[in-house]
Amino acid sequence: LLYLLTCTRDLNVEMNALIFPFCFLFLAATVQPSIYLKVRRNEHNCFQNDVASGILTQITYKLELLVDTLKKRPEGQKNFSMTVVIYDPGNEVQLSRAYKGQGQVYYTSTLSGIHKTCIEPNFPDSSAVTGMVFTSFFLKLQRKFL
Repeated sequence: LLYLLTCTRDLNVEMNALIFPFCFLFLAATVQPSIYLKVRRNEHNCFQNDVASGILTQITYKLELLVDTLKKRPEGQKNFSMTVVIYDPGNEVQLSRAYKGQGQVYYTSTLSGIHKTCIEPNFPDSSAVTGMVFTSFFLKLQRKFL
């Protein structure tokens, strides 16, 4: 929105009519829907996604450790991981796997309906670790041609 306002702030009315659609298109193309989650030890977060059958879903993630008392990222944050469990609409486990660092999780839906994705942190050491933040955690849905 700030970029959109900057694009149109100093232009005359005729130019605004021409530039505004391009600024809006640029803004829409550069913004990606994201989910930022903060989870604590022994707790898991779940979110739901309504997916049709035969759809390839890509979840892109980046794990970062945040120590709540310091509000900063400590060194050695590559020693932890997360477990991702994906349930189909029948509440059957479709995928269960541990992941580290950053990357992607892929799964193809076999049933249409609400799929539930649950994330639980795996901390290697209990000293001074109180939370974990997932940044750039977003869903990309792609149709898989079978």
